[in-house]
Amino acid sequence: MKCGKDGCACGSDRDARHGPYYSITRAIGGETQSRLLNPAQAEVARRQIEAAHQFRDDLEEYWQVCEKLADEELDGAIAQTAGAVKKKGSKRPLNRQSAMRSSA
Repeated sequence: MKCGKDGCACGSDRDARHGPYYSITRAIGGETQSRLLNPAQAEVARRQIEAAHQFRDDLEEYWQVCEKLADEELDGAIAQTAGAVKKKGSKRPLNRQSAMRSSA
């Protein structure tokens, strides 16, 4: 990183540049924002980023398990519906009419 001081060698010689500098860049409200960090902050940010990646991996795994369970539940509902269709429902009782009819 160049320091911007007049006459400093870092302006023209890459090997003379100052550093190391640590920064974190992220999108906030649709805009990219960067922040310079000291070495202690850089270590904390590194751990936070690793934890966020692990959380995202865990969340993705959880989501896949939920989708699998939802699919199994849907497949079970389809199987139950198919079983009811195959049985054709229950038969209706016969209407037996009495032998005696009223004379009208």
